Amino acid sequence: MRRIERRDLDCLSHDLERGGSGYALNPHPNIWGRRCSAERLEELLRAEKLGDSLCEALVVAHLLYPQRTPAWARPWLHRNAFGVTGADLELLERAQWRDFFVPVADEHSGYLWRLLVGIGSDLPLVATAGAKAFALDSLRALEVVSRLVQEKWEEGCCFGLASPGVSGPIISGQSLGLPCYLAAAACIEGLPDTQILSTGQLDEFGAVLPVKYIQTKVNSASFGFKLIIYPQGSDPPESRLECVPVAHACEALAVMACYQPGMGNKIVQAENALRSGRGLAREICSFQSGMVSWLMRNRQAISEVVTTDTSLAELVTQLKRWCDSTLQCEPELGRAVLQCLSLELVKKVAVDDALLAWTICVLQMDRMNHTGSLPEFEEWRAQADELRPRIVSTQDAASLLALHYVQSVIGDRHNRYVFSVELPEDGDAMFEVGAMEETFRRHQAGGGRREDGRLGRYYGTIGQNYGFCGPDFLGETLRYLELAISCFCADSQMSEKERNRDLLYKVFALSSAGRTDDALETLSGIPGLWMQGRWNQREMDQYQMHALLRAHVDSGNGMRTALLQEISDLWRSQRKRSHPWQLIAYNLGLLESDKVASYHMLSESLSICLSPDTGPTIKVMALLPLAQLHSAGYSLPDMDDQVRRAIVPVCSKDLSGEHFACLMQARTTEEVLRIVQKEKARLFPYSYR
Repeated sequence: MRRIERRDLDCLSHDLERGGSGYALNPHPNIWGRRCSAERLEELLRAEKLGDSLCEALVVAHLLYPQRTPAWARPWLHRNAFGVTGADLELLERAQWRDFFVPVADEHSGYLWRLLVGIGSDLPLVATAGAKAFALDSLRALEVVSRLVQEKWEEGCCFGLASPGVSGPIISGQSLGLPCYLAAAACIEGLPDTQILSTGQLDEFGAVLPVKYIQTKVNSASFGFKLIIYPQGSDPPESRLECVPVAHACEALAVMACYQPGMGNKIVQAENALRSGRGLAREICSFQSGMVSWLMRNRQAISEVVTTDTSLAELVTQLKRWCDSTLQCEPELGRAVLQCLSLELVKKVAVDDALLAWTICVLQMDRMNHTGSLPEFEEWRAQADELRPRIVSTQDAASLLALHYVQSVIGDRHNRYVFSVELPEDGDAMFEVGAMEETFRRHQAGGGRREDGRLGRYYGTIGQNYGFCGPDFLGETLRYLELAISCFCADSQMSEKERNRDLLYKVFALSSAGRTDDALETLSGIPGLWMQGRWNQREMDQYQMHALLRAHVDSGNGMRTALLQEISDLWRSQRKRSHPWQLIAYNLGLLESDKVASYHMLSESLSICLSPDTGPTIKVMALLPLAQLHSAGYSLPDMDDQVRRAIVPVCSKDLSGEHFACLMQARTTEEVLRIVQKEKARLFPYSYR
């Protein structure tokens, strides 16, 4: 027999029919049952000891889960809601409701009470049923919360008891101020349930004041909670939970909104630095990836504060390490910090430190290149061009200008699908590159080993440029990539990563030219990827995994089932999927022999390409899975719209109209997809498929 986990009206009715005494129901989405009716509900309400608590439970369930309320129950709710809450149902339904827990304790024991918060206009401070639950000092605490919520968000709030059937004041004291404030904030901002418990009194300015019996309250939180927030200055409780002391409601809100395991105290420190305007840049230098949410939440405020921070240069130095694609130490953290460094910040910094401003511009351009965000890239390049006359006079002008030239090639050409062996003219940069080449050759001729990372990256980008121009330029591609590898001759981890990256570009070039055996042999030369006669895919980054799949697709021989399954499992375990995961999914779909699995992978590739945060370069790649699905005989109901969205970047001239001219001349969706399927090697060359 199936175990009943949540009792509903059907269960209550069945119990009474069998001579039972009935029981109180707690609000939950399925409280109405499947077979109950208005007539049967009236019968249940007349049953002994059920009336008040059942009415309250049903009204609360309707407020929390209105979409689950059956049509037959609405007339009853309209007649009875005022008697339960003291307010008309129409007023309550206009509000947004959420339940939460408040720890209550005395010197002997502690409990968790389930409360209700509603956000809207013209709401009473407490519902009538809830008023019986609050002592006078608790009502005063709720008044403080209501004023703070009104000041910050210009919203009204209402509180009630979500556990019906209790009479008399059961919550006394003012320690419910902080949890009620956080519950209102979560409801207003749409924050998910983060399993956080809190206690603390609030004053009219939002300061969190000490309260009693914190250890007892913590002891009452047996399971389901990860963190407790308590007032700074109180005795720290002993608990398996992460315990975070706070001095102000804004610190507690930041912890709740941005919480990641182990990051609670770090969030409080960061919030203090942000509010005080002192030492924020240095504080960010100590961040880990768990602080990404806090950075994204406070982007604008961070930009304003660090503009005048004396440690900004230290932060930018750390940022270069985070964003270095060869190190891959904290790339997500690096991208989040870059989003906090606005164009307005750079313009202000440039007044006193053009080189620092230039460095930020270069990092931002590299980020936009990676995401294919072309309009943003243009904004940052324009700012870099404005700074260029001041950079020429600096000591590092040669390498800086060469790096800028490299990024211009990537941003203006590759991301726009403009592939040409003719490089943009930049006399000053090429003069500096020539001088760097001469110095490097002189050291080589003398038998010495001298690493030149910027020259290596220049060569690597030129090799990529030839790779995008197609298999006809395989010789030039391999030659420049070998030159790039020779520039990274040190035994350091960074040099090895750089060499591996250029080896990866060789894999794509060889695979595109049909030399898939050579491509796989080159890939196996990257340390750690080929061990004991098999691929060690768990040591691969996403780019290496993409190259492995591409080589197997281009070979036409498929992939071993076990290896394909292992890579598919790794793909599914990814929480955030950005470039090149859309191409990994696409190639998995091509290699998968099971039609259902293939359809799923191709659909996932399509979803990533067309997600709102992808740039034009990646968005147009949606044509690849669409063409394959069409070729396999699938007819998606919204395929016309998806094709239109994929080619919008071409129509809006963000991407090369000349490169995609054959698609612009097609008259139907089917014709577009047939052309893509036939010409995909030309339309999406090198590492773009």
